[in-house]
Amino acid sequence: MLLERQHLAEQKVRERRRREREERRRVKKMQQRIQGEEEDEELAKKIAVEERKLLEAQRKLESIRILDELLERVKVNLFNLHPRGRHRLGRLLIPPTSSPLLHCGG
Repeated sequence: MLLERQHLAEQKVRERRRREREERRRVKKMQQRIQGEEEDEELAKKIAVEERKLLEAQRKLESIRILDELLERVKVNLFNLHPRGRHRLGRLLIPPTSSPLLHCGG
């Protein structure tokens, strides 16, 4: 009978330890999942910030290209309107050329 009690006591101890291990594993797994979700959220925020920066840079580049085209048209019009005054405007204006910015694939 003493051996049976010892055996039951040992089984209870083993069962308690097993449950504790399972609980620790469950808690650890949950913490890892929460940490992974937090890291995913942080990464998503960083991606959103970088996408906004890229969009802003693209808009600025498009603005530069449009301004370059407009200035090119102004130059062409000035040279066409004042054919005899080209020598006077020559110091201020560069002759109309094909702008490299307009052909960058934008």
